[in-house]
Amino acid sequence: MHGMAGLRRGMASLGLALLLTAGAVLPAHAGAYPWVPLGDDLKFIPDPRVELQLRLYMIRQARESIDVVIYEQGDDEAVGLPVLSALREAADRGVKVRIITHWFFQYLTHPFNESPSYTTNPPTAVPIEYVVFGSPIAVARSGWHPSDGIHGKIMIVDRHWALTTGRGHAEGSLGWIDSAFAMKGALVDQSQTAFEELLAAAKAGGEIHTPTFRRSERTPRQVTQWLPNEKARLDEKGKEELAGLIIWLHQPPPQTLTTEAGRRGRLLHYDFVRQMAQLAPGAADKPWIFEKRLRQLKDPVIDAAVARLSTAGAGSEVRFTSMYAILHPRLKQAVIEARERGAKVSMLTNGELVAPPITTMAYLASINDIADLTKHGMQVHKFRRTSPWWFMHLKLMIVDNTVFFGSHNLNVPSSAANDEMHYEIEDPKLAAECRAFFDYAVAKSTELVDPASAEAARPWGSVARTILDPVLGFY
Repeated sequence: MHGMAGLRRGMASLGLALLLTAGAVLPAHAGAYPWVPLGDDLKFIPDPRVELQLRLYMIRQARESIDVVIYEQGDDEAVGLPVLSALREAADRGVKVRIITHWFFQYLTHPFNESPSYTTNPPTAVPIEYVVFGSPIAVARSGWHPSDGIHGKIMIVDRHWALTTGRGHAEGSLGWIDSAFAMKGALVDQSQTAFEELLAAAKAGGEIHTPTFRRSERTPRQVTQWLPNEKARLDEKGKEELAGLIIWLHQPPPQTLTTEAGRRGRLLHYDFVRQMAQLAPGAADKPWIFEKRLRQLKDPVIDAAVARLSTAGAGSEVRFTSMYAILHPRLKQAVIEARERGAKVSMLTNGELVAPPITTMAYLASINDIADLTKHGMQVHKFRRTSPWWFMHLKLMIVDNTVFFGSHNLNVPSSAANDEMHYEIEDPKLAAECRAFFDYAVAKSTELVDPASAEAARPWGSVARTILDPVLGFY
C-alpha cells in the first residue's frame, strides 16, 4: 500500500470490522455507493486470455488477501485449474483466500466439479474459506428458489487491486464476447466493503464448504502447478497488452484527484441476498413470483441506468447489451422514452440459434420486448456464432460518456433472482473504448432483427415466458 491511500484503506477496513463485531445493523440495502473521482484507475480488457493471465499475475503478487466472487468456478485445465492452483499456492505462502461461488451453475456445467475440495482438502497453510450459495441444502433450509443466486464476478487482491469480469473461471468463457475491467483506488475500497457485506449474507443463506472425508496428503492434481494450456496462451499482441497492464498495476496513485472532464465512478451493489433474507415472512406471497420481487426489492443498478437514460435525447447515443433481453420493465420504458426524445439506441442480444434450446427459448421469451424496441425505431442486433466467438455474454451499457459494466444483465432475471455488482463510470476515454468494442462485436458477429419478423413472433412470447418462469433466475 502507498502512504495515505494505505492508511485510508486500513481505517475503512477497521471501521467495517468494528461495525460487524459490535453487532451493528448495516443498511437494508447497499445501494449506490458515493461518487469518487478517478485518476488512471481503470483499464478495459476485452481479450479473455489477457484477462486470465492478468488474474494469475495478481494472485501470484498477493501478500495479504485475495477475495473472490465468481458465478462459475470450473476445474478444467485451460482456466479453472490454473486459477485454483494459483489460489492454493497463495494460501500456502500465507495469503488469506476467501471465495464465494454459486452452487447450481458449477455443477450444471461441471457435474463432477472438484473446485471446493481442491481448494480446501487438505487445508492450505492458511485455510481457504470457500462459501457456497444455492445448494439444495441451502434451498431446502432457507426457502430460496433454486434459481436464486450470487452472480457477481470480482476478485480483490490485498485490498489494493480489483478485477471485475463477465466471465467465469472456466474454459468455455474463452469463447464468449465479454469484457473485464481492472481497478485501483477508491473503487477497490468500495468493492471491498461490498464483498464483506456479501460474505456475511452468503454465509447466512448458504454454507462454508467442509470436506466430508479429510485428506492428509495432496492429490497429484493438487501437487501439479497448472498453467493455462494452448487454448489460453497469449499471442504477441496479448503479451504486449499484459506487460502494459502489469506496469500500470504497480504505478502509484496520483497525489490529488479531481472530477475534471466528468471522470468519476461508483459501485452499484444490488444486494439481493440480504434484501430477500430481510423480507418479513409472507412479504412475498410466493418467492418464485418474480414480478412481485421487482416491486419489493431495490435494485440500484436499474435505478442508476434509468436515471442516466432520462437525460438522453437528441444527439445522444445509447448502446446496451442483454444476454437474454427479458428486459426490466423500468429499463425498457426508459430506453423507449430516450428514443422518443431523439436518442439513437442500439441493443445487442443473443439470437435464437446461438446455443439451442436455451437461447431459442430465451429469445422467444424476449420477443415481445424486442418487437417493442424495433417498433420504436431502435436497432436490435442478434448475435450469431462467428470464430472465435460462440456466445454473447457482454454486460455493458454506454450512454454518451457514461459506462455501466459488471455482472448485471439489465434484465428481469438479474433484478429478480441474483446478487449483482455493477459499476457506473463517467469517463469519455473509457466510453470511447467501450463503444468501439460494442461496434466491433456488432459488425463481426450479428445480424439486424427485422421488425416485421419480431412482430410476427409475438404469439410465442407468452408461451416461452411461461415455460421459462420457474427457472427464470438462470437467465
